Amino acid sequence: MAQLPIDLTLRLPDPGWLVADPAELGLPGAAFAATRPEPGAVFAPLLTVSGGLRDATEDVAVVAEESLAVFAEQVADAEVVDRVMSGTPTAPGVSQVLAGRAPLQGRQREVRQAQVVATAPTRDGDRRAVVVFTLTCLAEQLGTLGPQLQTFVASARPEGA
Repeated sequence: MAQLPIDLTLRLPDPGWLVADPAELGLPGAAFAATRPEPGAVFAPLLTVSGGLRDATEDVAVVAEESLAVFAEQVADAEVVDRVMSGTPTAPGVSQVLAGRAPLQGRQREVRQAQVVATAPTRDGDRRAVVVFTLTCLAEQLGTLGPQLQTFVASARPEGA
């Protein structure tokens, strides 16, 4: 399991989400994962958290583009549906929704990935901690589960805070 650049306390948005081992889900780059299994469902939505340290001068849009590239390796026709820059010059962020198609249960399905990239300066000032919160779900689930990603991100607190 990967490590985050800062220790976070996280709270799942509701009891339907179950903590899972990222490695068992084939997500070795994730530091945290949760699934929302539903009997008979085509796909169990995923919440993941990953991150690392980056150069403080690097544009946060680079992280967003890297996330798109990773998504494009997993789905067909990957594209950015929406991208909004946020934050401050010392702690920039970005939220984006990605779309693509993936073969699930024998047919192509529309998949969405909503991401929130949050950053924070480090003490030395030369690097920036980057944490990426991701929701992966079917397109028709995004309207219901998107707000849960927002709740999940809002629950994140540095340990001891």
